[in-house]
Amino acid sequence: MKVSYDKKYDIAYIRFSELKPDGAVEIEEGLAVDTTSEGKIVGIEIFDASKRIQLDELFKLVQVEPETCLSHSVAEEHGKYEK
Repeated sequence: MKVSYDKKYDIAYIRFSELKPDGAVEIEEGLAVDTTSEGKIVGIEIFDASKRIQLDELFKLVQVEPETCLSHSVAEEHGKYEK
């Protein structure tokens, strides 16, 4: 499991697998699960992460990655990412 955090857009991404996601299921506003076409969970995106979870505690438990894992298509839908 790996975690990335985009401080500029306040989005955390928890990656469970190295599989490539084929889509995302929005669980609720600001929370999306990336999945493969076979329904396997690849990762979870948390928007407004600093308001929803304790980031420092999460980062203590996992390997932290640079800001490269975010699904920008979902971020764009929420107005959190600009090309």
